[in-house]
Amino acid sequence: MKLRIFSLLLLAGPALAASETPADSKPNIVVIVADDMGYGDTKTFWPESRIRTPSLDRLAAAGLKFTNFHVDPLCTPSRAAFLSGQGTENYSKEGGPEAGVLPDVQLLPQILKEQGYATGAFGKWHMGEVSGAHPVDRGFDRWIGYHGGSIPYFKAYLDERNATLKKPKTYVFDGREPYAKEWTHATDLWADEAVRFIDENKAKPFYLHLAFNAVHGPLYTKQKPQYSARPDWLKKVAAKGITDEQDQDYIAVVEHMDDRIGSVLDSLEKNGLAKNTLVFFFSDNGAITRSYYYTPEGPVSGDNGPFRAGKATLYEGGIRVPAIMRWPDVIPAGTVSKDLVCHWDFLPTVFQILGLKVPDHNGPLPMRGVGLWDHVKSGGTLELAERSHPSRIGPNRSVNRGKWKLVNVKKPIGKGGNMEQPTEGSVLFDLSQDPGEKNNLAGQHPEIVQRLEAEVDNHSEAASAANRKKPKGEDRE
Repeated sequence: MKLRIFSLLLLAGPALAASETPADSKPNIVVIVADDMGYGDTKTFWPESRIRTPSLDRLAAAGLKFTNFHVDPLCTPSRAAFLSGQGTENYSKEGGPEAGVLPDVQLLPQILKEQGYATGAFGKWHMGEVSGAHPVDRGFDRWIGYHGGSIPYFKAYLDERNATLKKPKTYVFDGREPYAKEWTHATDLWADEAVRFIDENKAKPFYLHLAFNAVHGPLYTKQKPQYSARPDWLKKVAAKGITDEQDQDYIAVVEHMDDRIGSVLDSLEKNGLAKNTLVFFFSDNGAITRSYYYTPEGPVSGDNGPFRAGKATLYEGGIRVPAIMRWPDVIPAGTVSKDLVCHWDFLPTVFQILGLKVPDHNGPLPMRGVGLWDHVKSGGTLELAERSHPSRIGPNRSVNRGKWKLVNVKKPIGKGGNMEQPTEGSVLFDLSQDPGEKNNLAGQHPEIVQRLEAEVDNHSEAASAANRKKPKGEDRE
């Protein structure tokens, strides 16, 4: 009876929550997702960054900053793992993520809706649009956004594109229907609708999922010299002495997004909701940079701080990202977690916050994530038990455990720039001494290599046994 264990547990939810929830009433939950934002794209995490993010600074100053937070190297698997508590290979239907997450795997909005939450999502989905996979089929009362991996930032660009098509295409939806209101820039559209959702649902607990398309392409490149940032934000960046057009566009897109994150935080304050609202920010994968890129459009100006490579690779630049959690008077302000934490831990942590037992399965496979609430409440001082973060892209595999990182690259990743070539078997790094993953220690620690290789194999075999094989093209940006 594992397939429906979530529903069975949730039936008992209110009684459990009444005695164990850490607040007098259920907290609002706000999740803010950046797209392709690197660890070095904010001074909050990388002091050398050229990008100013006062809203993220404000969030971190009042909450807990995760400096060892790991995701998958591409958009879709990261988002599905975050919402399902499952691992990379555990949640997809045959046909890959375009066909959606398995129907017997419940997603966070479905769980919270059963707990009486109003649920709204704004921005990027990228987890299927077929029947049963649409956001409104997956627990969201309200969804305004787009289905695919990217979208031009300006509506004018979409209108220009449609003018060349025999059959104009709908890019932005309100539920299942085309979005009917006027808008100019996508960053403002998602933030404005998110603020409206807060205003309309302030009298009851709500879950807000705000998924910006910033700072995903299309962005200004030499191959396609078209700005995606608003002109006023470009001027602000230029005023700082940054003259390169590509850098200007990238930085302006990030700083504009940060400003609109501030709008959401201000709305919580204005409505008297901030003290009973858990806010969680993270990026879905690492950045594309000037020196490393994998898209045919060419390099952009992302920064992964001290970490190697970037998006689409299993090196730290692809999978270690900025993440912050805030809940005033519950989570200690200005604290830091240095323990290994993963995107699939958020769902079981929400179970703990609501006073619910964390189920051992979501669908037919064991829950991958673990509840972090005690660690979070301690401000990161209560150490987590050692655990691992296995990840993959195509045939390439990696696993983080403690200070160790194992990588096995069978297929090169990248286009031009510094492509990441196949490794000669597995390579091993001590991230505590070598966060840039430069010094291969596999020859010095064969027993650790063997142990971590077995862990990666076991993870993949468990997924294979549950018939989760996926066709080519499954991992999407």
